[in-house]
Amino acid sequence: MRRGSTLSASRGRWNELYDAVRGSLSTDAVSLRAITSLGEREEARISPATIERLFAGPLRTSVSQLETYAACPFQYFAKHVLRLQERAEATVRSVDVGMVHHGILEDFVGDLSSRGTGLDQLSDGDLLSGLGESCERLATRLPAGGVLSNARDAYLYRRSARHLARILQAQRRVASLGSARARRVELPFGFDDPGGLPALELSTAAGRRVLLRGYIDRVDLAELGDDLLGVVIDYKATRDKRLDMSKVFHGLSLQLLAYLLVLAERGESLAGRRIQPIGALFVSLASKYQKVDHPTGQEESREAALEGSFRPRGILRADKFHALDRAFDGGRSAEYNFFSKKDGEIGHVDSTDAATAPDFLNTLAHTRAKLGALADGILDGNVAVTPYRLKTDSPCTWCPMADVCRFEMGVCDVRFLDPLKRSDVFRRLAEGSR
Repeated sequence: MRRGSTLSASRGRWNELYDAVRGSLSTDAVSLRAITSLGEREEARISPATIERLFAGPLRTSVSQLETYAACPFQYFAKHVLRLQERAEATVRSVDVGMVHHGILEDFVGDLSSRGTGLDQLSDGDLLSGLGESCERLATRLPAGGVLSNARDAYLYRRSARHLARILQAQRRVASLGSARARRVELPFGFDDPGGLPALELSTAAGRRVLLRGYIDRVDLAELGDDLLGVVIDYKATRDKRLDMSKVFHGLSLQLLAYLLVLAERGESLAGRRIQPIGALFVSLASKYQKVDHPTGQEESREAALEGSFRPRGILRADKFHALDRAFDGGRSAEYNFFSKKDGEIGHVDSTDAATAPDFLNTLAHTRAKLGALADGILDGNVAVTPYRLKTDSPCTWCPMADVCRFEMGVCDVRFLDPLKRSDVFRRLAEGSR
């Protein structure tokens, strides 16, 4: 018998077996539902009546929740609507060092701001003594006891002070270049806080009202002529944190830029007059790994290499950059990732943090529109399991809801997003604004 005839006969026997099994299972209600689930399924969606009950009045949410929705609608639904939580486990966990660093910096910079003192006015001794005082104040606010001994706590704070001293020394060099000074730390917006700002209000394409709330790690203000300029800074525990414009375009990284919208539209109550945003920056709290030939005798070279580890990264409006670096006259900035050619044009467009005024403003407009579009998706009731895939990035790698959605990478459909260079993003935003 030829091979084709053998395959045809084998396929026929399998079809007969399938029909027999299907016929026997169809008599049982539970088995019938199981078979039905194997067929084509409609996109998961919440009914308008349920949406009306869940979100009565304007949608009150945060930028991070909208970013979660952009990553995967079902992940947002499971975490923020169903409010599912992982099962609590009785494990011994180390203290959250990132939280400690963040708290010390908040206290230290907040104390400077309240005294009207700039980082560039402090000596190394002032930095260390001020950090020591901040560590002591923070120690009284954090929960005591637990699995950490007093000796362990003391060591943690000493180590944190030494590490943060390097970060603040880098920030001191940055502050010495321009006129920007820290004005507020941990600034709330959208909460009933007497010292905070009103919520960022959006009107979506579908005519819905959205109120965004959150906290801004730090706001710096600078005078340039008659203008009051603003920069937002977000501390991150990760190494070399940068603003990925491709993720901004796709709505996956909007928080830093949303802070600029808050400053532009709600900042007048902070400063008494309109604030013009000119920059949004990440400051990484973790230093880069340094490559050395041998660990011994490398302390001096290590300290020199660390000088560039805490450089702020994000987006900067090029025509207002002199407020941040008065001595800049082309070429490469000493402390910012900013480069311009001899003719004044921005150089290394895809790797610099500089943006022309039109590109900067188009990015803010895109951020506002994207936030509105994501809010419309929530209020339309779309909760489908459709995670994104951007190069090798996928929210499924860290999502705790995998046991609920049962998504299988490589088997189920994903939303493939185009990886875009910085110049590609600016070009698309410019085309969309016409």
